Amino acid sequence: MPKITAIIPIYNSENYLKKCLDSVINQTFKDIEIICVNDCSKDNSLEILKKYSKKDKRVKIIDFTENKGPASARNEALNIAKGEYISFIDSDDWIDLDFYEKLYNKAIKTKADIIKGANLKGYYNDKYINYPDLNSKIPKNKYEFNKQYTSAIYKLEFLEKNSIKFPTDLIFHEDPYFILLAIYYSKNIVTENTAQYHVLIRDNSLSRNIKEKQIKDFILYVEKIMNFFKSKLNNKDYSFILNMLYKQIFAFRELHTKKNDKYYNELTKLYIEILLQYKKIIQ
Repeated sequence: MPKITAIIPIYNSENYLKKCLDSVINQTFKDIEIICVNDCSKDNSLEILKKYSKKDKRVKIIDFTENKGPASARNEALNIAKGEYISFIDSDDWIDLDFYEKLYNKAIKTKADIIKGANLKGYYNDKYINYPDLNSKIPKNKYEFNKQYTSAIYKLEFLEKNSIKFPTDLIFHEDPYFILLAIYYSKNIVTENTAQYHVLIRDNSLSRNIKEKQIKDFILYVEKIMNFFKSKLNNKDYSFILNMLYKQIFAFRELHTKKNDKYYNELTKLYIEILLQYKKIIQ
């Protein structure tokens, strides 16, 4: 049984995939399996995967015959993963060569459900992008860890026991839903501030290519989070979730919709509803 399973969904990543794979197979921590899910790429991503699989038996390939999206790709890999801990990597990102060694050593010492590495480092057009400092806040409120989910490893037994997977009805915004569920069920989250994950921010990446589907999925993500947490959290934690969603909706609306179109108005109604719930709780 490998200690860590790295799960990498791939879709048209030929220009970035080698750097990602090299950072994983050359880890100082060797006891890993690497499950790559080719989500029906139209470029040479699959050929690159096959070459790496021939060179390194730890690399396993799942080849989708139709495009299903990152949630289905990660879930499919979770179904066959054998690692004690699970890591999720995007195919255009990369990790420091001691990333797994540091996180697994912390896992052994703490027996934690989730071990989060350093705050992400991002790069856009060769410029460094600052990501929010979550690690200093997580010990006080575990729900501060509501993003940067790829910077962590997760105990597989913990995920399976609580049936934590990615929602397949979402093509976009599936990752914040996953991490919020993982946080809810986790009994202990620890941080390791020296284990570094790097994010490449691309103009044509899924996370930046805003379409009607992404707007619809964002609305559905918000509704799913509200429905899940409404009856499960105490007032303090639920007010934190509502405040988080309110800020996300406001920012998303201003960035990705125009005034008075149907989605602008729908998002406005949604954040007003959340604001009313929030005020009712804190009164």
